[in-house]
Amino acid sequence: MRLLFTFILFVFAAALPWWAFLILATTLSVYYPRFWEGILAALFFDTLYGSSTGIIPHLAFSMTLYAVLLYAIVHLVRRRLFTRYAL
Repeated sequence: MRLLFTFILFVFAAALPWWAFLILATTLSVYYPRFWEGILAALFFDTLYGSSTGIIPHLAFSMTLYAVLLYAIVHLVRRRLFTRYAL
């Protein structure tokens, strides 16, 4: 099932707007632990469209940066939620 969703994520990266890709990547990152495929799909998205748009205007790989930050945040939140006796 994870492989199917990874394929769908790459299709989203190639065919749909950035916000649809980001919503699906966020959802899959929350649902699957260690979802590295989201970072790879973001790198694919940046390689395919390669425009320097977004918050940081001179950064060509802005979606990859967003994906890495998203992965880090989701990983920290998941670890806090699912660790017994987390402070």
